[in-house]
Amino acid sequence: MQSDAATVEAFLVSLTDDRRRAIAALLDVIRKNIDADFEEGMQSGAVGWFLPHSNVSERLPLRPASAG
Repeated sequence: MQSDAATVEAFLVSLTDDRRRAIAALLDVIRKNIDADFEEGMQSGAVGWFLPHSNVSERLPLRPASAG
């Protein structure tokens, strides 16, 4: 299900009561278990999580380590 909502809160408000309860329960589980470095937001019409660029550079080597 895709949404035109710009925020997670707006997405939840747009749902019917039964869907809102189900999605809110799912979001609670994810929020309690996902790494704190991830940020939540709407992506491609759905709730998604992403690593901000400031955190990615600390986690992923952008250049190969020197051989010496």
